[in-house]
Amino acid sequence: GALYLFVILATLFVRQKNFTFLMGGVTVGLVGVGLLLSPEEGTDHYAFLNRIIQVAGILATVPLIIRQITIQNDLATNEERMNLAFQATDEGIWDWRDLDHDHQWWAPKFYMLLGYHPGEISPSFSQLKTFIHPEDLAPTLQALENHLKDRTPFDVACRLKTRSNDYRWFRVRG
Repeated sequence: GALYLFVILATLFVRQKNFTFLMGGVTVGLVGVGLLLSPEEGTDHYAFLNRIIQVAGILATVPLIIRQITIQNDLATNEERMNLAFQATDEGIWDWRDLDHDHQWWAPKFYMLLGYHPGEISPSFSQLKTFIHPEDLAPTLQALENHLKDRTPFDVACRLKTRSNDYRWFRVRG
């Protein structure tokens, strides 16, 4: 019953900055009460203290669990917003988070602009280079190198090969 009441109260205060401080105080208070109270004669003092520490441990863990759930919910909300933004734009968004590896992330719209279904081809830098028109490849790679080395804006117009083997003009920025 007390743990159930605690969880209800915890959910009410989870968004408060003082929540963690409050729970730390409750935990310290429980351990302190456990140390000050004397169990009845003939009982095991260590078992009594162990029970108090277990309750304090549970109370200290609940806020962490609630915080993790809150973070996961916020992440899901942000991901949903990001997907809605991707769907609402005509831009083919892509991301190359780790430049030491070939793998990239391409938004579904980027695949569709090239004539593919999402995930139909591997989203990678090496794959992207095969789509760039041969006359546009060197200037595009040079602009990318300048961007990475000197932090100059990356903004090029180049032709990319679509699934139907036609070339379309794209503005590529990063």
